[in-house]
Amino acid sequence: VSWQRPGMQPLILTPDLQIDATFQPPTGLPIISSILCGADRNSVLLALKDPYIFPDATRTRLLRLFRDGSVDPASPRYIPTSNSGSIDPGGGIIYAPFDGEFSVHPLPDGGFLVQYLLPGMDVPSWIVHKIRPDGSADPAFLFATQNFFSPEVRVLSDGSLYRQGTFYNPDGSLREAVPELSYRTLAAEWPDGSLLMSAWLPDNSGVEYFRWRPGAGRDPGFICPL
Repeated sequence: VSWQRPGMQPLILTPDLQIDATFQPPTGLPIISSILCGADRNSVLLALKDPYIFPDATRTRLLRLFRDGSVDPASPRYIPTSNSGSIDPGGGIIYAPFDGEFSVHPLPDGGFLVQYLLPGMDVPSWIVHKIRPDGSADPAFLFATQNFFSPEVRVLSDGSLYRQGTFYNPDGSLREAVPELSYRTLAAEWPDGSLLMSAWLPDNSGVEYFRWRPGAGRDPGFICPL
């Protein structure tokens, strides 16, 4: 992070925690608001504050870098849209670009789950949608919740989704609501598919952590002193 130019510079460290000189991202990138490993674990996804412009003049705010740091020319051409727009001559709505922060999660099928909070709304409104590897909207994704002001969705390793006690299939359809997990936050997922959940204690004196095994419930053998 540089105070002269706020933002992050992606680095890859070797197993002995030295900077890997084989990773050479291009200079002059827009400010990077977040960095993620791709679903293939061999690429880097950058969520950008401003659009990156390709040689063919197409633009994106979601850029993929190869393992050596070079730009993937097949990166998704994706610009998030706002809640304001205009009517085109054919009667369709042209939404204005959204210039705020957004989060992105790579999905096992090569697509991405994108979500962000729309500004200037009387009631907080989350945008949650799935985009294809090329950045176009996935028309088969219909998120089955009407609670658009709750916290963001978490993506599990199989592509399914979790939000405040409810699990969804990869296509956004409802899979299961678990009342015991309502208002519980997903902190992490173990390789076996079990989940580390957190929640405030009833008296708000601290946070409890427990392990949840889908289909079996709480793991009584997991005792966390925090």
